[in-house]
Amino acid sequence: MKGLKIFLLILGAFISLGVGGIFVIGKGDILLTLWAITMGAPDLPFDERTAVTPPDYSDLRNWAALPSREGLEDMIPAGLVDRDIQGESPVDVFFIHPTGYLRGDSWTFSMDMESATEENTQWLMANQASVYNGCCKVYAPRYRQAHILTYMQDEPVQEPILDVAYQDVRRAFRFFLEHRSNGRPFVLAGHSQGTHHGVRLLEEEIDGSELARRLVVSYMIGGFTKREAIENMSDITLCDSASDLHCVVHWDTWSETMSTDDIIEMTGRTRPPTFARIRSAGGSTAGLSIRNTTRAQLRVQGRVSSRCGGQTSPAAWSSAL
Repeated sequence: MKGLKIFLLILGAFISLGVGGIFVIGKGDILLTLWAITMGAPDLPFDERTAVTPPDYSDLRNWAALPSREGLEDMIPAGLVDRDIQGESPVDVFFIHPTGYLRGDSWTFSMDMESATEENTQWLMANQASVYNGCCKVYAPRYRQAHILTYMQDEPVQEPILDVAYQDVRRAFRFFLEHRSNGRPFVLAGHSQGTHHGVRLLEEEIDGSELARRLVVSYMIGGFTKREAIENMSDITLCDSASDLHCVVHWDTWSETMSTDDIIEMTGRTRPPTFARIRSAGGSTAGLSIRNTTRAQLRVQGRVSSRCGGQTSPAAWSSAL
């Protein structure tokens, strides 16, 4: 028995070192492959008819965050003074959460409130959506999100799965505009899978409409967004300064071991991706190596501290629109 315990401890140490090594070198795709082998993926082909009934967004249960009720999105870091600005802000945020559906036998989430996926979604409200409670009223829909292993499939397989999730997000956004927004300025924010759906909202629902003028800014973080997706829009651009409005802030983060060519090959992009412009706390660009002259694109080398500048007052945002 003692020998078995020692063996298991040694095995656990090797596994931990292996996973840690993969993490350090930035090969997240290997970790995802290991996850797929361990947990298994739902059966193919995907049949949309197997998805559960689309959520009704007049039902408050289908919102992960709402300003009219207390939730984990109201959390703030220890030591900060809560001024309850979410209840007073003239600006809304429509937040599209990333993938919390990590294990299951269907390609789209069942909307089960008593599930690990729902627990993950609430964790995302606490750790991501809460970022916006100091500037905006926070709205975040629950939706039939795509399984994490969707991203290991070829694009023709991905598209119909992600489309089911997007249709929910679009209906939630339209409900938000018709029943909650009351013509107020808004921020569109998303991360990872949320960015995938958010960029499509920008393309199909916001750009070229009066909503483009109500859009304060869009934070589309991660998700391998192609620069062309933003550059092809008529009213919305990539943000280039802290005072820009009606624009998109986007970045992806990669290990230092990944070259620009590696990233282009991995994401299928034909041009280098977009990176946020990060400056050190002193305001200089020390520790940064500019990859080319494309606006807001550079590679961060090593560790730098950063700070955000510009206007933080939601009232000022409202008056500037």
